[in-house]
Amino acid sequence: MSNPRQFGPPPQQPGGGHVVLIVLLSVGLASMFCCVGACGGLSLVNYRAPQAFAKVTTSIQQQMPAPLVAPNWADDWIAMEMLARAYTTSLDTVAADKQVIERLGQPIEPENESDQLFRRERKGNVTAEDETIEYDIQGPQGKAVVRVVSNMAARAPVSPYSPEGFRPKKITVKFSDDSEIEVKSPNQENGPEP
Repeated sequence: MSNPRQFGPPPQQPGGGHVVLIVLLSVGLASMFCCVGACGGLSLVNYRAPQAFAKVTTSIQQQMPAPLVAPNWADDWIAMEMLARAYTTSLDTVAADKQVIERLGQPIEPENESDQLFRRERKGNVTAEDETIEYDIQGPQGKAVVRVVSNMAARAPVSPYSPEGFRPKKITVKFSDDSEIEVKSPNQENGPEP
């Protein structure tokens, strides 16, 4: 025959309900610690994010190369090119002038202490208005400053490629003793332009 215990409900073990309760409590506590950790981590990230972002930005900016900027000489180069004819014409005229030769001796040469041939009075773009330049000259007997007021040739457009360019209108030479003479510009010697 059969045993009656075989078909009946299984015997209950003492403390079985406690195990389920312990498992549920463990899962609940683990979930709670995870939520608290995640919320705490997010609040910490939100608190420190601006500071970290500022540090990263500063670090990147320090490592970046300097921005490319057009050199200052770019605009001046065009002006210097346009005024070069006034410079060379006035230098030739002053070096051949009798009064200047008497004061400075021969040969008369430009005195360039910088990389520029002459100093321009005005800044910015060259216009058709009068332009004033200065440069230093020297001879065996002394030094002087040449001041040239030049204007654009009547037929020439305002262009650095113009063969006419700026021409000397008025040339003055100031010597080291503060005396000054006016040298006739080539335009004055040849008469007015047609």
